Amino acid sequence: MKTLSLLLLAATGYGAVVTIRSDGVFQFDGKPAFPVGFTTAPAPGAKAPSGEDAYSELSRNGIAFNR
Repeated sequence: MKTLSLLLLAATGYGAVVTIRSDGVFQFDGKPAFPVGFTTAPAPGAKAPSGEDAYSELSRNGIAFNR
């Protein structure tokens, strides 16, 4: 599963270096991170209840993965 997650992240093409420390903590470009994600994504161009772009709001609030 760890390998699959790393491959999916690498496929996004933005060039982050992702590692998993010996204690199981993910690191993105050397910074500890908790990879939060979700399965049911908003449609492209969808708006959040605030009126902001849905993906911008998700990103700002720490969402790291979208399946």
